[in-house]
Amino acid sequence: MVNATVISLILGFSISAYGATAKTSGGYEVDALISYGDGVNFTKATIDAALAAIGTSNKATLLLRPGTWAINAKADWSAYANVTFKIVPGAMLRLPQGARHPTQYG
Repeated sequence: MVNATVISLILGFSISAYGATAKTSGGYEVDALISYGDGVNFTKATIDAALAAIGTSNKATLLLRPGTWAINAKADWSAYANVTFKIVPGAMLRLPQGARHPTQYG
């Protein structure tokens, strides 16, 4: 059996309260899909679970892997000002019909 310290050294990851994360200079990078979506659930619920685990005071980056993330209900993540969303190439947010992009408010 390999202990978490060895895994951390090999992968550059730390096992923490928020699941598997990568340590960065600005805090932690949390992989929403792997840690909270079982590797297959590109959903609002996955993002919500990751944000809840991070909390509103820990500085972190939330990684959204490539795929179509279904945001099928109203989402207000404004309480998470401590979290930076990292939406990599190939990751898309699918919003409900009639929803407006945040830049359309004014």
